[in-house]
Amino acid sequence: INWKDSSGNYRNKMMIDLVKKQGSGWLEYEEDGILKYAFVEGFTDPRTGKRYIIGGGYYPEINNDAVIAFVKKAVEYLKARGRTVAMRDFASYAGGFIKGPLRILALDLNGVVLADGANPIFIGQNLMKMRDSEGKYIIRDMIEMVKRQGRGWISYIENKGYRSVYAEYVETPDGKFIIASG
Repeated sequence: INWKDSSGNYRNKMMIDLVKKQGSGWLEYEEDGILKYAFVEGFTDPRTGKRYIIGGGYYPEINNDAVIAFVKKAVEYLKARGRTVAMRDFASYAGGFIKGPLRILALDLNGVVLADGANPIFIGQNLMKMRDSEGKYIIRDMIEMVKRQGRGWISYIENKGYRSVYAEYVETPDGKFIIASG
């Protein structure tokens, strides 16, 4: 209930107040410094009588250019700070690479996850055989694409929706990496 957004607003209290006053509606707040618009609606569970709020939102400022800039910032950070510091910072809020829906995924060329701001449980795992619901090899195809082109977009199915990820190949004295976000 006391969760504040990046501007110091009590996001959950705002949602509750809106639903109490109007039943449903739009609100805006910042998530990790990124503007987010959300629609929320209250409902009562007919079995228990408990009141709930359900909602969903989007980030109007997140587009392809924003994703590319985020990845390029991570690539430059890796080059400047080295593997150890960059991988640590890519996977934590303190590192500054978790911004609204944007997270950094860092892989080696064998498909081993070196950093994952969205799913830190994957760090150290080889995801080369990971497939989407249509059978597409996500990581394998991403690595093949960046080896051929140096950078680019890959799309796949995630949770019954399309997800697009931008990835870049980068070489440093610490190794060869794929840096991605989407």
